[in-house]
Amino acid sequence: GGEGRLQAVFTCNKCQHRDAYCFSKHSYTRGVVIVRCRGCKALHLMADHLGWFGAKKTAESIAEEKGIAAQRMSLDELSSYLAAHPHLHRPHPPAAPSTAPPPALNAPAPP
Repeated sequence: GGEGRLQAVFTCNKCQHRDAYCFSKHSYTRGVVIVRCRGCKALHLMADHLGWFGAKKTAESIAEEKGIAAQRMSLDELSSYLAAHPHLHRPHPPAAPSTAPPPALNAPAPP
């Protein structure tokens, strides 16, 4: 889909590792998004619009339930924030699929 991508920056409540995560806008607004902390490998629910984990919720509503401030930022604001915090990991978009043909299955063994 051409709906774009979103990025979230947050601190893991288990190990206090702060990081940035990238995911599709479609998944965040209509599906389920779960990210894995790069510090302790814990899983964090970012959005559940399918009710897999109870009531439907987003990162903002989850933060609000826990009394944590959540702030939405424009791409420009996020870019400025990340520039000011260079220690944060910046996720890269998925690599484009390779256009190279797959290796031949019946290729002769090297000598």
